[in-house]
Amino acid sequence: MKKIILTLMLALLPALAALAASPRYESERYFGEKYRSDPTTKVTVITNTGNYFRSIKVEGNPALVAEIKKAVENDRRHADNVTESYSQEKTSIILNLPGGVNMGFTQRKPGDCSLFLQGTPDAFK
Repeated sequence: MKKIILTLMLALLPALAALAASPRYESERYFGEKYRSDPTTKVTVITNTGNYFRSIKVEGNPALVAEIKKAVENDRRHADNVTESYSQEKTSIILNLPGGVNMGFTQRKPGDCSLFLQGTPDAFK
């Protein structure tokens, strides 16, 4: 019985550690392989010792733009500061997130947008 309890506890420790980790942002999913091969997107990835940068540019895909905008709005709940700018030509939302992470979303047309996520590599561990 003690072995079973000990085994269960050891199995649950990594799961508890993952729950205690920094929040993962919904918008991070748009930098993965699925979008790297999408003909309506261009994904840029820069990783070095002091900087983690991801960006995606979408052209001619209104459904994907709406999905990304919704994810940014959901990530907004984590923001320490939000800067919004609206004009006839574009909508811009900048989120300053915990740990020095910055996220920016810009939409110029219904089917076109860009999104970036930037911070120190440690902020994403």
